[in-house]
Amino acid sequence: MEYTPVFFNAMFVLLIGVYVYKNERRIADIWTTHDGTGVTYIRWGKKLCDGSNTETIYSGQVGGGHYAHTGASVNYVCLPNDPDVAQPLKPHCDYDLIYGAEYQIGAYNQPQGMRSGIENRDAACAVCLAKGRDTCYKGWTKEYSGILMAGKYDHSASSEYACVDNDAEAISDDSKDDNGILFYPVKQSADH
Repeated sequence: MEYTPVFFNAMFVLLIGVYVYKNERRIADIWTTHDGTGVTYIRWGKKLCDGSNTETIYSGQVGGGHYAHTGASVNYVCLPNDPDVAQPLKPHCDYDLIYGAEYQIGAYNQPQGMRSGIENRDAACAVCLAKGRDTCYKGWTKEYSGILMAGKYDHSASSEYACVDNDAEAISDDSKDDNGILFYPVKQSADH
């Protein structure tokens, strides 16, 4: 049997369901360790949670639908770097696809204060647990500063806004420019 990119993408989509279940279990185990208190959040653009009162549940890569696919999913997901292998799916076209996210930040649209040199590199993420509370409140210590990012307004696929860390990291120094799901800085429309 010849394995095609579509086949491998379909296998990857199946794995996401497994990841979600396993990560829910990981979070539940950590909450048990901390008396069931804490808030989880995703740190977009960073590999680790480095706040004084946080714990990294897992490091991962940002994934989502392709920017040019009209039926693409609209939300970003933080996929773990250590996936389990699932059973292969039957090879046909009735699957959704997920792609790794990459930064679309060059000299022409570099937000002030954001790390440079990450254009076309895969976007990192981390799932974090802020221990000790199950709700957010005023006066929290600032964990990070970020830039609001999303897919481009005139692309075919919808996207979701994410606050990406100013000191955003890439998974590696490899710059493939595959153009799956894309991160662009967000600015206010002149038509507001």
